[in-house]
Amino acid sequence: MSNDRLLRVGELKVVFHGALDGALTRAFRRSSPLVIALSGASIFSVVSQSQQTPAKLPQFDVVSVRPADPDGVANWRFVPDGFSAENITLAPLIMEAYGLKQEQVHQILGLPKWAESAHYAILAKVAESDMPMMKTLRLSQRDKMLQPVLEDRFSLRHHWEKRSFPAYTLELSGKDAKLKDVTSEDSSKTVAIGKNTLGAGALMKTTDGRVVAMAIPIGMLVSELAGELDTYVVDDTGLKGKYDFDIKLPRMREPSSFAANDDGGAALPPDEGEPNELVQDGLSQIGLKLVPSKAELPVLVIDELKAPSPN
Repeated sequence: MSNDRLLRVGELKVVFHGALDGALTRAFRRSSPLVIALSGASIFSVVSQSQQTPAKLPQFDVVSVRPADPDGVANWRFVPDGFSAENITLAPLIMEAYGLKQEQVHQILGLPKWAESAHYAILAKVAESDMPMMKTLRLSQRDKMLQPVLEDRFSLRHHWEKRSFPAYTLELSGKDAKLKDVTSEDSSKTVAIGKNTLGAGALMKTTDGRVVAMAIPIGMLVSELAGELDTYVVDDTGLKGKYDFDIKLPRMREPSSFAANDDGGAALPPDEGEPNELVQDGLSQIGLKLVPSKAELPVLVIDELKAPSPN
């Protein structure tokens, strides 16, 4: 299987034309980067979701929570009639429910020790009458449906605070930007990476550190950098268009279970050296740089969290 990591920002949805059916699965080994894998030669694009927000989100009618074996791969996804998770710990579930990204795990405070190691299998289903509404929901709306599951089954009680964190600011490295806005004619171009074909709105990172982007907003690069550095990144480039680029960043630090070279071989070991230095070298290729800074960020503080009672 060809390796890739695909980024989504805000209310963007990845649309796969090929093997996948649109129900996105997040899968990763513990401590590994978030990876979405494509199977076969798939052409994909990123489009905006424009559905109207319903007055009230549907509630899960049935929720099953069971202890799970901590070994193996964790995965979770929304399905047509609800939500399914295997081998999941509470930190990523809380992040999903309250809109925190992978690199923002440090913005959860007060997580009990038992919750860091306990793994669960969760199956939540809506009533049949609510399934049509489920199809119209944006991903962020589906995520919010997980909040009552945490509150009811895990007795989660929390509050929000603002705290200052180390961050990076993404800036132009010179007076003029090297990146050129993609024209409408250029936006129809595709590029082949291994067995995959990238179209407009896609960003792929291979295990050897190559990052290829086709007509993406700069926010997608910001998200990739934040995940790479495990640090919040603020966009101060002033770049408002969509851009193509092909740069070299550090190799994936811990390859996922399905990460491999483009030729199907074993995944490569990490690059030597500090990741931020390697990232700076890659960004310099497109006229950008990272500057250390501070950011005032919301923090979810856990007041109470309990292990769930048996079903």
